[in-house]
Amino acid sequence: MFRYELCSYSVALFYSSLTLRQPQKPVLADAIRAKLSSNATSGPKGDVQHVLDGGALLYRMPWPRRSVTYQDICGLYRSYVTKKYGNAIGVFDGYDDMSTKNMAHQRRAAGKAGATVTFTENMKDTLKKDNFLANPKNKQQSINMLSRFLQEDNCPTYHAEGDADVLIVKTAVESARERNTVLVGDDTDLPLLLCFYTRSDSFDLYFKPEPKANSRRRVWNMKKVKEQLGDDVCHDLLFIHAILGCDTTSSVHGICKAAAFFKEICQLVTLRRASKGF
Repeated sequence: MFRYELCSYSVALFYSSLTLRQPQKPVLADAIRAKLSSNATSGPKGDVQHVLDGGALLYRMPWPRRSVTYQDICGLYRSYVTKKYGNAIGVFDGYDDMSTKNMAHQRRAAGKAGATVTFTENMKDTLKKDNFLANPKNKQQSINMLSRFLQEDNCPTYHAEGDADVLIVKTAVESARERNTVLVGDDTDLPLLLCFYTRSDSFDLYFKPEPKANSRRRVWNMKKVKEQLGDDVCHDLLFIHAILGCDTTSSVHGICKAAAFFKEICQLVTLRRASKGF
């Protein structure tokens, strides 16, 4: 590639001069899950503390088609959370400043755009949900309002300055020091971060995506996952994920995350055997 002087950007990393190659994050999660036994994919039992990815929560709830107030919309979210998860902990992204994740936000907006709305609780919504949430200022205002509604029902909320993935995971890990905990979210980054941060001396910690239509529940028992993968693999997963493409880095054309994961495992096995004299 570097033999051609007229190439103004790396085609292995960019679709165009302004667009990173989209990472195939689920491929790595699928490769990990394929190596797990059934006891690492069993669900929680009994009373648990739920930690919610606030970004996924925003998009999960459909908004009424008829014109309703923003207070009514927040009430729907609050009712959904308290009925399904009890006194859950909500963790939200921040959208006030520029972020290294802006490329991912633009991609998820899929070309949708909405005007900035300075709204109050009693104002009626006049935009479609996707267009409204495609505007970062609208999204931040709605997060702040929803957070107040959840806190009124004894659901603690935390806000990150930018991307909340690490804060979500650390909140779940901290909760698991006191009781069994379930992290509910849809982002592949979350179970990969949990592989790294989960503590073996804590209570049980699970990752559970919200099931979509015609899909199976894919629960991860993170202590079992870490036990089966091993500390070395869990430590190196974040590097594999970042170097081959995540929300803030480009994927590399022609290199599969799953292949890299299996190669990593084979290398670790070879090194262990060599250290033991096999």
